[in-house]
Amino acid sequence: MSAYEALDKPSNLIEVEGRCPLCGTVMMKSKSVSYEGKFYSFAFPLYLCLSHYHGYFRWLGRKGHARIKFPEILKFGTVVDTDAKESIMNGGLINLKCPDCGFSWRELRIPHDKTWCPDCRKEIRISNEAVE
Repeated sequence: MSAYEALDKPSNLIEVEGRCPLCGTVMMKSKSVSYEGKFYSFAFPLYLCLSHYHGYFRWLGRKGHARIKFPEILKFGTVVDTDAKESIMNGGLINLKCPDCGFSWRELRIPHDKTWCPDCRKEIRISNEAVE
C-alpha cells in the first residue's frame, strides 16, 4: 500500500516545492509529525498547509507534491517520543466540491466554517452541500 495519494491539482498553479499544490501558499516545513500519541521523525521534509488546512504533503521532485497518507507514511519514520500530544490528523480529511466550478479536493477536518476553492478561489462555507 502506497504512503502517497495522488491529487487533482488546479490548472492555474505552477507547482513549487514548499507551496501548497492546491492553494499556492507557503506551507510549514517539518521533519516530524505526531500520530496517535507517538512522535515520528523523518529523513525528508513534510509540508503542512496551514493557510487552508489542505493537509500534509511530500515533495517528490519532478512529480511535484503528493498528499501523505496516514498511517502508511509512518513506516518511513522513526519513533522518537511516545508522549506526544494528539495528532491533528486524527480528525481525518473531508472531501469538498466547489458548488460554482465543480473542482473537488480534500482538506483536514478542523473546526472551521469556511474555506477557498483551490481552482476558482471562491470562498465556500463548509456545509453539507460542499462536503461530498
